[in-house]
Amino acid sequence: MHANSGAVAGTYDRVTINVAGHVTSGTYNYGNIFMKNVTAAATFFSGDFSTMTTLTDVVRVTGTSAVACSLRGFFGNACAGQTVMLVNASAATLTLSNEYAGEGTAAARFAIGADFVIASNHNALLWFDGGSQRWRIVGAY
Repeated sequence: MHANSGAVAGTYDRVTINVAGHVTSGTYNYGNIFMKNVTAAATFFSGDFSTMTTLTDVVRVTGTSAVACSLRGFFGNACAGQTVMLVNASAATLTLSNEYAGEGTAAARFAIGADFVIASNHNALLWFDGGSQRWRIVGAY
């Protein structure tokens, strides 16, 4: 579990996470995938994810360019408790920006304590905290 996630061990959308941040059980069949291709260094805001829906359960980043990529915002129309697996299947390094003030949609911001890096071929499980109206990290590899 990410130290600043704000989430406690528990079950999120049928995926159970223990206090060490490990998934201990899960029956979720991920199937609603949103793809984002990275071909050059880029910065993404909530508008770049506007065609996602509350049924989206995987965001898969692809691309062969080993570049830096920042996610300053994310899906801004989430439901409380929604989980999304962010899979970095690209050669890029993804940095999630903590509480980026330039992201106009407050509910699209990450509340993760500090910027968080997702290396190539790694992932993070994101959870939308309905109380704070922010995206949090509840697990990462």
